[in-house]
Amino acid sequence: MPIQRHTDQAYRLTTLTAIGELTPDELMKVVESFKIDPPELNILWDFRKAHPSRSFGVESSAHPQE
Repeated sequence: MPIQRHTDQAYRLTTLTAIGELTPDELMKVVESFKIDPPELNILWDFRKAHPSRSFGVESSAHPQE
């Protein structure tokens, strides 16, 4: 899964880091997992190392297709 989850209970922070190609289904799986394993009070989504798949319907200029 290209989304890694890290929890820092001292700061009540859940960090979700997306890496590589990301699909809407993968994103929704993480959000759905919150029902079973709720995140901390604060949530930080880090998409700096990710790029959207074509199924998002957007072309990313930061990661041109070759």
